[in-house]
Amino acid sequence: MNAPLALTVHAGRPMFSRDGKLSATFRDHAMYKQSRKPAVMALVLVVSLATGFVPGRLSAATGMYEPHSREPSAGAMAVDVVAVRPLGIVATVLGTGLFIVSLPFSALGGNVDEAAEALVVKPARFTFLRPLGEYDAHY
Repeated sequence: MNAPLALTVHAGRPMFSRDGKLSATFRDHAMYKQSRKPAVMALVLVVSLATGFVPGRLSAATGMYEPHSREPSAGAMAVDVVAVRPLGIVATVLGTGLFIVSLPFSALGGNVDEAAEALVVKPARFTFLRPLGEYDAHY
């Protein structure tokens, strides 16, 4: 004999079940919500790296420089290769796009050189001319 369907309301949504347990659709929904947490954490990490919040301060805050030396450590170089340089390439590409979009306005304002320096040249120098692992160098 089949048990009658029971109607329960959970989180404002009606759920049907034969044994009083939550339906599979609700369990699937709960698992979906939990599976988004790693994606959100990864997005927060990427945004913090992209905004420059971590790398420049990471070397100073965690002592990535060897004691009594201004030579960058292997950790500083690894962070530079894995995170900072790729983000610098992205910044250079995005800056170039912004420069192209702003070029008519810069030309009318007479500051094409300043716009090019700020949006294209500085990110490119930071990415391609700076020594590996050195974040304070001005190139």
